[in-house]
Amino acid sequence: MPLGSFLVHIARWWLTILLLSMGVAQLSDLGGFADVLASYQAFPEGSALAAALAIAVAEMATGLGLMAGGKSRGVGAIVAVGVAVVWSVLGVQAFARGLDLSNCGCFGVHLPQRLWWGVVVQDAAFLASTLWVAKALRPGATILAVPDVPMLTVPNPTIGAADPLAAGSSHRDNTPTHQMRR
Repeated sequence: MPLGSFLVHIARWWLTILLLSMGVAQLSDLGGFADVLASYQAFPEGSALAAALAIAVAEMATGLGLMAGGKSRGVGAIVAVGVAVVWSVLGVQAFARGLDLSNCGCFGVHLPQRLWWGVVVQDAAFLASTLWVAKALRPGATILAVPDVPMLTVPNPTIGAADPLAAGSSHRDNTPTHQMRR
């Protein structure tokens, strides 16, 4: 497995575990999670419970989608971007307004973390990783594309000039035969 594919695989599983953990924690005390969301002062009065349910279910569905194969994985990656945007916008607007939140709500009432600039940076990293995974999982994506430059040239003294595969001659794919292929 090429390094780029391996890194996307690791990032996808990290996001899967993170999103499923967030969703399970939030659903374990939905009322408490709704109270945390209400503290962001970003939802109309009385809608925090519906927002809490929507966010938690979206996180669970996204985690399951990323875990699945086929088109579900790509859809999960796109929804993960949406979830990350929601958390990023919530954090930035609350931080910019100077709201003093004792719990960012990422894991509902569990593992509370005061909203500070570090949480905003975490949200940005979360958003960046979801964008990267979504881009990598789109059909026809080239993951961490690098120019097709020879990694290593190994001279072979046994190849003579009369040899059709002599150094410098080319193969069908125009890759010199004396170069190590990836």
